[in-house]
Amino acid sequence: MIVLTTSTSSQSFNFIPRTGTQPTVMLITDEETNTTENVTITSYVVDTYFDTITASFSLREGRYYTVRLQNFDSDEYLQTDDYSYLLTSQNDRIEIDGYNGTTEVMYVGKIFCTDQTTDYSVNSGQYQQKNTTNDFLYL
Repeated sequence: MIVLTTSTSSQSFNFIPRTGTQPTVMLITDEETNTTENVTITSYVVDTYFDTITASFSLREGRYYTVRLQNFDSDEYLQTDDYSYLLTSQNDRIEIDGYNGTTEVMYVGKIFCTDQTTDYSVNSGQYQQKNTTNDFLYL
């Protein structure tokens, strides 16, 4: 799970893509309101084991989001209108206003938004460690 803050300045996260191409679209869906927003990718870095995305997000504290990175076969299509909300979870073929193109889903993941400064734990305070001497009795 990706953990981001409510800050509107640039934030980065690492991910392992399904394919080796660079994403052209990042869609963030708020799971509480079920609204999708197209986020502009500021920077994309390919590393040996994972890739890094940098972007500016507008997220709300304590909410979960679904992030989807996609790659369209035509950048001109994205500059005119963004109809990506019509796509399903598979790599679909769409036709809108005479445009016939494909999209490739590169990554789907979860984001949790929190401003906590320490590592966030869902189980915070649930587990209490017991001190032991680790002495065993063998019979």
